[in-house]
Formats: sequence, structure tokens, C-alpha cells
Amino acid sequence: MSGWFDQLKEIVNINFNLHIFSQTHIHIGSDNSHPAVYNQERDILVLNPSALPPELNSRLKPILQEFVNSGDGLLVEKRSSDIIRDISSEESSNREFLSFFKGKISREDFAALRAAMYLNKCFRDGSSKEKILTMKQGIVERYGARGNKISNLYSAGIFENTIKPLYEEMAKYAGFDEDDFLRYYDQIIEQEAFTVFASSYMTVDVLRDAIERKIKTNKRYGAKYVTVRGIGRNIIEMITEVISEFEMEGFYPRPPSITIKDNIIEATLWFS
Repeated sequence: MSGWFDQLKEIVNINFNLHIFSQTHIHIGSDNSHPAVYNQERDILVLNPSALPPELNSRLKPILQEFVNSGDGLLVEKRSSDIIRDISSEESSNREFLSFFKGKISREDFAALRAAMYLNKCFRDGSSKEKILTMKQGIVERYGARGNKISNLYSAGIFENTIKPLYEEMAKYAGFDEDDFLRYYDQIIEQEAFTVFASSYMTVDVLRDAIERKIKTNKRYGAKYVTVRGIGRNIIEMITEVISEFEMEGFYPRPPSITIKDNIIEATLWFS
């Protein structure tokens, strides 16, 4: 638990178990009778600044800023109370997924991932185009281009189907170093726009088609390469088969770069 919580307890009377306060939301309310009310079921702490005396109220703002910076949860104003109920519901159904990534990636990335989860829920629920665009813009404004990449990767299922299995595969081997995982992870995030992620649902033809479509996209951005990533022996064999097909057709102006380690493959294919 971050230092913001200890500071908050100094000015607001809070009584509950800290271990259930790991992924919570602070909701700013306007009830003058109670400075703080905690909803354990939804992991929502409602703070009512107007119920605090002025000398304590002035201490609240920097504490809330530290809470936002910590990535421990989301701060939502009263006018967005319907949103926080939706967010809490979405995160409750994905608690195991969030728990897996908490502490493995940076706080900033974790916060962007949570925002991406809610954005994806809005897509599924058929929210208005205006709401979706506003939320996407909010992610970029708060978390930058990297946050947008995280959002795109989450929507494409890459966190669930590639990044999580990547960590699990690497962790099987003796001498596993989390810094090695973070290097792979950062490459996935930063190269999001230029990468094809091979998965078990693909066939050789489907993978080849995905690579060719990505090449066309990359050319429009002036990039003369595409990176292909995958995890697992069968996927490695599928990727190398597609690469061999391209090579036999004289596709590459230079040999591809292929790295295979611990059942993980990364191949960079160059094109003119």
C-alpha cells in the first residue's frame, strides 16, 4: 500500500482491512455528514471534502494527487459516478487478470491497461462514437502515445494471449530475470504498430495473410520491415514455415533476423 493511504488515514477516519484495498477507486462526493464511506463489495471509497474542516480539506488535494500518481486506483468525480460503477463491474470480472499484471509492469502502464479495459467494455456495450472518441483521447492525454499502444494491444487480445503467456513461459526457466521480460514487453509495446503476433488459432495461410497486410500498412508509414512474434513450439514452426515460403519466392532484399529462445520467437522481415 502506498504512502498516500497512511496520509489519508491521518485526516479521515477509515476502518477496513488493507489487503482488500489493492485495486480501488476514490469517488469524490458531496455528502456533508460523512467525510468518508467505504464500499467493500465494489472497492469504492467515497470522500466528501465538504464534510472536512478547512484545515484538513487543504491537505486532501496533494494526497489525492499522490494516489493518482501511484496507479493504485482511479479518481472519479461525482458527476461520473455511473462510470465508476461500470469500471468496478468490469474490473471485478477481470480481477485475476489485473492481479497478474500488477507489479509486473510499471504503475503508469498498469493504469493505462485499466483504462483500456474500460474502453474495450464501452466498445462491447455499443457506446456512442462520441463517448469512445472522448475516452481514446483521454487515454492519449493522460498516458501519451504509449498508453494508446497499450489500449490497441489490449483490444487485440495481446495482453491476454501474448504478453501473459510470454511471462509464464520465461518464468519456467532457471535464472529467470524479470528485467529480461520487461525488455521483451517494452519491445512489444513500442513496436505495436509494426508487429504481427502469431497465435494458436492461426494457420500458415492466415499468418501469411496477416504478415502481408501488415507489410502494406507499414509501407504507408515508411517502415520497410515487419516483426513477427510468437510463443510455443508449434507457433515457432509455423512462423519459420512462412518465412521459408517468402524466402523461396525471393521476397526479401536482405536475410530476415530470427531469434529463438525459451520457446519464444522474434523474427524481423525486411522488404523493399
